[in-house]
Amino acid sequence: MISFSVITQILREWKRHYVSLLTDFNLLEHDKIIEKRDELQKRTAIIYEDAPRTNHRAYKEAQNALKIEEIQKFSDNEIDEMLPPYLRIKKE
Repeated sequence: MISFSVITQILREWKRHYVSLLTDFNLLEHDKIIEKRDELQKRTAIIYEDAPRTNHRAYKEAQNALKIEEIQKFSDNEIDEMLPPYLRIKKE
């Protein structure tokens, strides 16, 4: 079983791959986008199989942090910065 910290590092790297894929939408053919997305999903599923399991208390603490304290919540502006211009809410 892989530690939470290693899982976190791997998932952060894959998040960058997803963002990169989003920014490349206008450069790639539709089939290539689907292929890359499917590969990322397969790799993510494999890593989750080896991830440590959690318990109800830890789940509730994380839920509280995400909902109430709004940890990892992105504003519209932050999301726009990650997207290519044609997908942004505020068009340039």
